[in-house]
Amino acid sequence: MGWMNNIKVAYKIVLLVLIAVIGMAIIGFTGYLFLNKAGKDMDTMYTHKLQAIRILGEQVDSMRVIQVRAMQAIADPARIPELKTSIAKEAKDYETNWVEYEKLGLAVPETAEKIPETKANWERFKADMQSVVATAETGNTKAALDNYNSKGKKDTADLRDRLAALLKVAVKDADAINQQNVVDNKAAITSMAVKTAVALVLLIVLSLALIRAITSPLQALIAACRALKNGDFRLSGNRAIDRADEFGEVEKELLAMREALNKLMRQ
Repeated sequence: MGWMNNIKVAYKIVLLVLIAVIGMAIIGFTGYLFLNKAGKDMDTMYTHKLQAIRILGEQVDSMRVIQVRAMQAIADPARIPELKTSIAKEAKDYETNWVEYEKLGLAVPETAEKIPETKANWERFKADMQSVVATAETGNTKAALDNYNSKGKKDTADLRDRLAALLKVAVKDADAINQQNVVDNKAAITSMAVKTAVALVLLIVLSLALIRAITSPLQALIAACRALKNGDFRLSGNRAIDRADEFGEVEKELLAMREALNKLMRQ
């Protein structure tokens, strides 16, 4: 590294600091990118996937409650007013949650195509259960049961399966995000480790070059000064000046002083 001999000592130190700063900046920026992406992925997982899972779970619960209330209306017609109130509440909760879920589900192609048929299935299911309760309310529980068995049972099973399919997609997407985070985490650790190793190697190499660039000329200057102290003013040895830093300037002045002293001693 002969080029190091032509750089001022202050600039040598600045170069060392600069490499350290650049290395730290690169490592820090890599960590920032990973954390930023991980944060966005976790936000997507919570605000989209986990919320979708929560909503669909509540939808299944509401559907089940409505189904049970309809069957209770057949078994105990005296409770129909109370059961109708419960069914109306669950239906309202289902439809309120469905509006929230649609905003999430339509953003995912795999669920967006399932939403219209699931929504239509819900309307059929709700109409079936209301018809069962209305028939039971007339006192004809057998007709109400036949109504449920002929149509309500199938629509209930279909709605259950469609909600389960949507839930499966949400769980799969959440798991995919989690797996990708694991992969990204390993890649980030590897990248930061490599960049840290490269930065350390550069710092070590530059530090050794800087140490050599400082100690070598110092030793030469010390040797020259020791010779002068011992009375050796001979103009012998290599007098070429091949450094442009402060040590080269000191060497030049030292040679000039030796020439002057040599001339003085000759006189």
